[in-house]
Amino acid sequence: MKSIESKIKEALFLSLLSTTFVFMVITIALMIFQNRIILKENEKVNSAYQEDTYNVLIDAMSSYADDVGRSCLNIVEHNFEDFENLGQSVSNYTQMLYSDKYAEDADTSYGVAFAGGKTKAAISEINDISDVREYISTYYGYNVNDLDNLDIFLVTENGLVIDGTNENYGDSYKDLRKEQWYIDCKNSMAPLWTGVITGSVTSKEKIDYVSPIIVNGTFKGITVISLEISTLYNSLLKSNLENVKEIDLLDTNGKKIMGGSDFDNISGENNLSNTDNIVINDDACWISYTIPNKSFIVCFEFKINELYKTVEAYQKNLTENNNIIKDQTGKLLFIMTVVYILIALILIPLAVYLSGKMGHSIVTPLLLLSKKAENFGKDSMDIDVSDIKTDDEVGLLADSFFKMSENTKKYMAEIKDITSEQEKVKAEMETAANIQLSLMSSDFPSDDRCQVYACMIPAKFVGGDVYAAFDIDDDNTLIFVGDVAGKGLPASFFSIRTKINIQIYGEMDLGPAETLSKINDRLCQNNNDSIFVTAFLGVFNKKTGVLTYANAGHNKPIIADSTPHFLDSAVGIPLGCFEHMEYKNESIVLKENESIFIYSDGVPEAVGANNEFYSNERFLKLVTQVTSEDYSAESLVKAVDNDLKLHYKGKELWDDITMLVLKYTKEM
Repeated sequence: MKSIESKIKEALFLSLLSTTFVFMVITIALMIFQNRIILKENEKVNSAYQEDTYNVLIDAMSSYADDVGRSCLNIVEHNFEDFENLGQSVSNYTQMLYSDKYAEDADTSYGVAFAGGKTKAAISEINDISDVREYISTYYGYNVNDLDNLDIFLVTENGLVIDGTNENYGDSYKDLRKEQWYIDCKNSMAPLWTGVITGSVTSKEKIDYVSPIIVNGTFKGITVISLEISTLYNSLLKSNLENVKEIDLLDTNGKKIMGGSDFDNISGENNLSNTDNIVINDDACWISYTIPNKSFIVCFEFKINELYKTVEAYQKNLTENNNIIKDQTGKLLFIMTVVYILIALILIPLAVYLSGKMGHSIVTPLLLLSKKAENFGKDSMDIDVSDIKTDDEVGLLADSFFKMSENTKKYMAEIKDITSEQEKVKAEMETAANIQLSLMSSDFPSDDRCQVYACMIPAKFVGGDVYAAFDIDDDNTLIFVGDVAGKGLPASFFSIRTKINIQIYGEMDLGPAETLSKINDRLCQNNNDSIFVTAFLGVFNKKTGVLTYANAGHNKPIIADSTPHFLDSAVGIPLGCFEHMEYKNESIVLKENESIFIYSDGVPEAVGANNEFYSNERFLKLVTQVTSEDYSAESLVKAVDNDLKLHYKGKELWDDITMLVLKYTKEM
């Protein structure tokens, strides 16, 4: 029969051993489970951020390429129109010569050939239109020594061939009236472009524009503008648009005629057409357009390295954060496992030693210590062992529990540090806001006739306010303020698209209403997230003081005259909602020292320390007070900024604040 002492020793030993083992296993299991949850949630967040960033990047690049590509296409079509206008000009001049006949014979020793011989009709005809030779020879860009580059000549129905050279072709010449382009133009009685043809002398590829000569409804002949393909291609290179890396010229089958791009055999098989004409890979972005009524496709290659670098840097930071969390949690798990193993190794001999102690002095402290251990982690992570005043193994055990408590608190503090890594994502969003702010120009147009000043105060998160102010020409200044709906990276990218489009279309001097309409059509493209932007655009004439403007769903500006008031203007649909929207041009006249104050809704809706709005009434009252004395555009903006700071008293902004003032300082 076992003695009570043996039973106590055995029970105490087994109890301490099992309790320590179970506590260690549960604690380590909880740590492993918590570590897996942290890693899983972090990977889920990183994956979502990467997917959203990639989708936004593709949409932004596609819209950007389409906007810039269409600007390139406009330049290309203008180049074609220049040659068409030249052909029509020569035809019109020849038609005039037919109606104003000469009384004396024309010199046929130069610039004249007779395809059908010197017939009476041809001799009579040269007397009528011989002056066209001088008209051709004096055209800028026409060089008799380089006719392969640009050749201009006439072929009449009587077989007469006339150009601007000094050549004596004699009485016999190739009958150009049998050429297919002559027959097609005569049958259609309309101008047309030929396909690519090979020059008979230089074997260089050329293209001709032929225009009929019609006098009183009668077909008289054809004007031919013949130019080398390289001339047409060189005209494309003069576009000099930013971020265009290469320009290719292709035929309608997608075969490259000229260009330096590495993207070969661009055709319908590669989805390059009028409806689906954008190709993006890891290195570049291509966009192609078929020139209407012409036999060519123009393909533009864009540089997208900077856009990719931005996303790659963002994704790299996410990956680095994920690796840091994995590394730190793994280290903590290893350290705590070792600590518990060491504790267990210490407690085993301690349990054997304590089991030899008998009596009340051992049992009571153990019960007290057990109760403290039971409450560990419920109300706090601290264990107070100051009331266990023994100098035996029970005291050592109490001290060990105290050390375990300190180590656990240390571990929890380290877990808190790990959690702070998640705050880096928030910091990166703030960095994105700063990048967006840096895109806003601080170099405002200003002279002795007007002043312009603007500022944007970013909110806590990335937003979408945008403004622009630049001179269209010496007498006209464009001002623009927009407010993108929404927050985060999509709104930020959308504001960048808006800034690009206002820069492109604003410099075309189309007028505010048409400019907003074109920007709206561009922003509607690939707008899968249905983001929209309110906008106010004005063009100010510094000679007359006339401000022409159009409003797309934006706040009504303040007119700071003798009695400052909100401008009563028509408010259209915000940009990016529906395609083909039309906006209305309106105008007012600013007198000397009068201003227009344009702002985003972050001004009147700024929430103060007492959760009240700044309000339109307080805004208008301050503008009235400042403009009653001598002021500048900058001082007016800063006065409102200072009053807003007094209003929200350091409270975090939930919406961007953007302000722009144009002041008419001098009448002409």
